[in-house]
Amino acid sequence: MSFDISRVTFDPWKDFSSVVMQQGRVQLDSDWNEWLAELARRIRAGTYDCFGHAVYPSTTPNAFLIKPTAGSVSIGVGRMYVDGLLAENHGLPVPQSGGWIPPNPPAPGAQPDWDPALDELVGANPLDYLQQPYFPGIATQAPFPTSGGPFMVYLDVWQRCLTFLEDPDLIEKAVSVDTTGRIQTVWQVRLLDVSKTSGVTCTTADDDITAWSALIQPSAGRLSTGVVQSSPSGPCCLAPNTGFTGMENQLYRVEIHEAATSSTPATFKWSRNNASVATPVMGISQGGTVLTVQSTGRDNVLRFNANDWVEITDDWLELNGQHGELRQVLLVTDSNNTIKLSAALPAASFPVDANNLTDPTRHTRVVKWDQSGKVFQSDGTTQWTDLDASVSTGAIPVPSPGTALILENGVTVSFDLNPGTGAFHVADYWNFAARTVDGTVEKLVEAPPLGIHHHYARLSVLTLPDSATDCRIEWPPQSGGGGESGCDCQSCVTADTHNGGSWTIQQAIDFVLGQGGGKVCLGPGVYNVASTINIGGGNAAAVNLAIEGHGLPTLVPTGQFETNAIMRVQNAVDIDIDAIAFSGGASFSDTGAFISGPVALVIAQSAYVRVEHCAFGTAADQRQLSAGVALADTIILNCTLRENLFTNVDTGVAVHAEKLAVMQFLAEENQFYCTNAAFNCSGPASLLASEVRFAKNFVQAASGFTLIGTGLDVTVESNTFQITAATASDTAAYDAAVICNISQTRVLNNEISRTTTDVSVNTSANNKGGLTAATYSWLVTALLPSGREVLLTANATVIVSSPSNATLAWAAFSGAKSYKIYRTVANGAVFLLAGTAPQTGGATISYDDTAADSALQNQLPAMQNDGIVIGSTGPTVSTNLAADTTLTPIYGIQIVGNRLNALAGTGILSPTGSYMLATLIAQNQMSSIGGDGILLSGAYIDLDIVQNSLLSVAQLPNDSKQIAGIQVRATLDANISENRIAQLGPQTGDTGASRRAIYVLLGMDVRIAGNQVTDAGPSVSPSRGIMCSVLGRLDVTDNNVRRATAPPATPDKSAWLALLATGDVVSVQDNLFESYGGATPSFPGTVVIASIQTCTFSDNQCFLDDPNNSGLDLVVEIEALSIIAMGNRVKGPASGVVANAPPPSMILVVPGGDKPAVTVIGNITTMGIQVQPSGMPAAMAPLNITA
Repeated sequence: MSFDISRVTFDPWKDFSSVVMQQGRVQLDSDWNEWLAELARRIRAGTYDCFGHAVYPSTTPNAFLIKPTAGSVSIGVGRMYVDGLLAENHGLPVPQSGGWIPPNPPAPGAQPDWDPALDELVGANPLDYLQQPYFPGIATQAPFPTSGGPFMVYLDVWQRCLTFLEDPDLIEKAVSVDTTGRIQTVWQVRLLDVSKTSGVTCTTADDDITAWSALIQPSAGRLSTGVVQSSPSGPCCLAPNTGFTGMENQLYRVEIHEAATSSTPATFKWSRNNASVATPVMGISQGGTVLTVQSTGRDNVLRFNANDWVEITDDWLELNGQHGELRQVLLVTDSNNTIKLSAALPAASFPVDANNLTDPTRHTRVVKWDQSGKVFQSDGTTQWTDLDASVSTGAIPVPSPGTALILENGVTVSFDLNPGTGAFHVADYWNFAARTVDGTVEKLVEAPPLGIHHHYARLSVLTLPDSATDCRIEWPPQSGGGGESGCDCQSCVTADTHNGGSWTIQQAIDFVLGQGGGKVCLGPGVYNVASTINIGGGNAAAVNLAIEGHGLPTLVPTGQFETNAIMRVQNAVDIDIDAIAFSGGASFSDTGAFISGPVALVIAQSAYVRVEHCAFGTAADQRQLSAGVALADTIILNCTLRENLFTNVDTGVAVHAEKLAVMQFLAEENQFYCTNAAFNCSGPASLLASEVRFAKNFVQAASGFTLIGTGLDVTVESNTFQITAATASDTAAYDAAVICNISQTRVLNNEISRTTTDVSVNTSANNKGGLTAATYSWLVTALLPSGREVLLTANATVIVSSPSNATLAWAAFSGAKSYKIYRTVANGAVFLLAGTAPQTGGATISYDDTAADSALQNQLPAMQNDGIVIGSTGPTVSTNLAADTTLTPIYGIQIVGNRLNALAGTGILSPTGSYMLATLIAQNQMSSIGGDGILLSGAYIDLDIVQNSLLSVAQLPNDSKQIAGIQVRATLDANISENRIAQLGPQTGDTGASRRAIYVLLGMDVRIAGNQVTDAGPSVSPSRGIMCSVLGRLDVTDNNVRRATAPPATPDKSAWLALLATGDVVSVQDNLFESYGGATPSFPGTVVIASIQTCTFSDNQCFLDDPNNSGLDLVVEIEALSIIAMGNRVKGPASGVVANAPPPSMILVVPGGDKPAVTVIGNITTMGIQVQPSGMPAAMAPLNITA
């Protein structure tokens, strides 16, 4: 309901702090209301600034505490502050006092307790979900769920306006008329299904929970006011021919009635009296069309009349965020206090008793609105809607931005949304005043609504039937610390009590679990661990336990520690491990383990485990943790690792099980400084994964995220990977940032690069040194305990002027067992082993290189680090995809928006044996890649490779294989479009290796369009711009393929083709192809096409840049049964006519069959066109031009 007020004057931007009354002045309601608004804002702002968004005070520790009960939850008694608003649950029982006698009071019942602090009554018992005071009809409007979830239980707080219509007790019986209104803070506890977002916790970011983010969005509605010229409203108009021409001062209210849907716009209604003309509805006729009201009006103006539009509503609708029913008045009978409506009200929304009387607890009421008749746009002639039309609902559709509508008497309004993707909310409202003395209207410019503004706070994450995580935040925060003093937990442990044996961590855990759950606090210090600390593991599940460190307590296994982990969580539910450091570790004793060595934390057969703010390994550890966290024993459900630090660890997260199911696993915002891998789930014989998310982590390791098994839904997003190049191993065929073979894997927006440190080289003149006057380069590798060798430093190059030796220094790598130093010979390019250095334990390693070139023998082994590896390494996929039924494909792969830089291997790799459906590789950026940019070695159906940028790929010399910017071995229905490939391969030197910008080895129905290829080398190699072999249709359209951005004055003589294509039906249109002169004059220089059936070659530009005239005349060669060559521009070097030789030509067209079908028209070439063997049809020769 709204108030009968004259104006809303409060403006926080004016920074008024109070209102001062002056003697002898008129008193206005607007002044008094502004003072209350200033005071309320001061209280809210101060509360918000001190407490933050949402807290509960320690004086009411159970405030809005959610506890599962049988088929429901209870809501704890107390106070919460949400965005500065006080929400209070007074609890049960409700006080018996209040109201009037008669009628007779109810039978005496239980009374609330006394609160001596506030001198008032307070309920001792929590409310049931269905007993909420401001949620009428909850059992039908929002029944408690019996299945599904998990659910976010949240508190919704807002303020509502109350008059005697909602609370009849506001009328003083001695006066018998209403006087003032009230602003009431109301609240509701609601449930939001968050099952579509995996791993939701109390601290999950708002934007990461789609449903929650949509819920808390404020209204985007904006309103602007204006005026237009209008006729005076009558002879009493004080300001004719100005703006507002009404005869009365007004406070207009514009309110959204219905929010927009996918098919209908939002609608609004308006009132010139702030919708304050309203009255209680006492009864509704059986037919639902006649209202019996308390009053039909105060006077002849503020009253209900025929043809008015009115809204019938009640508390049930208002408190559930729903609008009332709009109806037009047909007849008002003052003598009977009845209002007859144009259409019946829905009986279900407005129930009545046997005497047709409304339920007094619902406070049914009717409100007058002032929209009527035809509504015009601001030009006064263009009709927007007609409210008298038979199809009208009584509400006005909200116009599009920029369209203003006339309300009345020259007043206009227009609407907008900010942001444009937002929406109007039901009951958004705006107020603006209009004054008769000067015809002015209060100016609003894209003003946000004055209300209703909802404020939300998370209370709990509820998993049915009985698991609830407390999301509330206490104020003031509890102080930490170990020992008995000041401990805010159910049990406290200090380093002294644990090490002395008087109260150990294990004893505290067992005690708290025996009490039904709670928190164990660990004070700062070093805790010596002689045997595994167990959480659960018995026949009964361990539930509801939190272990929290204060001052980062460190758990260190003692020398005799020989069990399998420092801490083990097994057969447990709802476990929190927070702010604990694990150092050293222990060795696995079971021979079946995949991990041999110390492990910090094992999680086995457990659900809802959260590990946050912990440290796994330290730089000072004498022995390295083989794994920070190990997943074990059959099933892990809803496990979260957040904001942890892994350092001096072989593997951050690993597997310790033969069979494992991992579902709803989240690793977020962790830092992994690992020797081998950050996340490696590749060991089990059987692994099932579902809803695994690895996001916003920093990784520095030889391998990043590895997940090999079966399952669905993996997301690797927004991580930073720094991957070390390393030699291959039995367990790591590929070192990569991401390795996965699960369907519906999404690899999104990751930063992937190679990590190296610097090595310093100082030379000193020494006749006994092995260096001569020349240029030398050094690099250092590290040997891991596993036997793998990883590249540790970048190259360091030094020019030596006289016989010398060299002293090298580099930062120690904590995971190394020893180091190898590699050096080139004088002025050489190949790195050879110069010597080894041990791990010293210091921060810096030094090495004196005195070896002569002749002593260098062993070459640096091949090291690789790929970017993203998707698919499986199984048997080679059959080329007949439709007939091969032995393979199980993965599907729905998305690799989008990643940046890859300085990798020794392949940017995006799908190994041989992969079989993938519906794959998208898009908008990735690559630079300085040693191998292929994108290499898909398996088989692929429905493949899209689009909008990728590849700069300086295929850079490493490799004489043994064909390397490409984009390489696809076998595909059906592929689209390779709008990619940019530049600086492909080494630009100088004779590597002998073949480079292709885009290479499709075997395809069916392939489209290659809109790609840019430039600077594709190396200078002397049989390389190609686009090379493809296709069964079915091949479309090559709108590509720009150039050997170089700007041809050099002396082009190289590489046998380089811009396009080499074979297929059944080939279409090559609207392309630019440019190459240099080749080394073999008989070979086409730019384009070769061989089609089994038909070839269309049209509207292309083909250039052979050979200013030295190598003798290569032929630029384009086309072979097919039927050929259309039309509208092409082909240009190359002009050569002279050679005796007894065919005339030189730029295009060679070779149609097949007994009756060749060929059309060659509209082409412009430098030296003509040959059609073999039949020759150019006579009719077509004039239609082509030599120029």
